[in-house]
Amino acid sequence: MKKKILIGLTAGILAMGTAGMAATIQINVTGQNDSYYHHEWWSGGYYNHTYTDTDSIPTSYYYYQGSGGAYDKMKLTFDLSSLATINVNDITGATLNLNITSAYNNGGGSDAGKILYNSTTAYVSVNDNGWTSFDILTPLITSLTAGGTSAVFKGENMHVYDGCGYSFTSAEEGHPAYLEITSGGSGGAPVPEPATMLLFGTGLAGLAGWRKKRNK
Repeated sequence: MKKKILIGLTAGILAMGTAGMAATIQINVTGQNDSYYHHEWWSGGYYNHTYTDTDSIPTSYYYYQGSGGAYDKMKLTFDLSSLATINVNDITGATLNLNITSAYNNGGGSDAGKILYNSTTAYVSVNDNGWTSFDILTPLITSLTAGGTSAVFKGENMHVYDGCGYSFTSAEEGHPAYLEITSGGSGGAPVPEPATMLLFGTGLAGLAGWRKKRNK
């Protein structure tokens, strides 16, 4: 009787450990899906251009005293089809990750620019440098619930005349922006949670103890 109880408890703990496995999916932006739009104007004229094959993606704003100005606006588009096997309700975390190479605000502000996604705004700080994460959980779930199959991020400048902006590496440079999605359900590469590992270890220890006792 005791043996059956021990086996049952151990099996239950092992099952809980297996069910508690988290999953993560990383979605990289592609070379054709990261770009920036450049607009420049001066007295009597202006021009626009969209750049896709570049090592750096900027979002910036400059004012040329007495003659005009220029601004850059980034655009990133991510394919969300790899999330099709995940239940939206199981998603527990989502971030946009940028490898920022510069962030500044010559007007003295603390923000270098904005990131717009699905009616939500995140701010890039002048202190951001290297790989930086931005929480996008709420707008991503809203988009997926509505049937969205892609995520489009746009960079907006702070309209500081003396110059402000930020830049980050593109897919062409080899360090593309990416989304990291964490789910408590299936899909992606399994990543054991700490509590799950403890339960799993306890189950294995109990099973090993029972087998040792039986052998004796």
